[in-house]
Amino acid sequence: MLTCIPPRPESSEWLRIASAVWDVLGEIEGTAALMVWIPEERPGEYSGKFQHRLKDVHVGTLV
Repeated sequence: MLTCIPPRPESSEWLRIASAVWDVLGEIEGTAALMVWIPEERPGEYSGKFQHRLKDVHVGTLV
């Protein structure tokens, strides 16, 4: 699904997408998928964002 979404969306949209990926894949596998889609600009960027993920966003957001 990520391949259909243009990379580098606005920050709020990016967090919704990342949160949906983490919801379905978990932190480790979700972060790996996100890094293929958009590599980190700074080491640990995804780890920090995971702590602030939107817990009410689920995989349906990607669809």
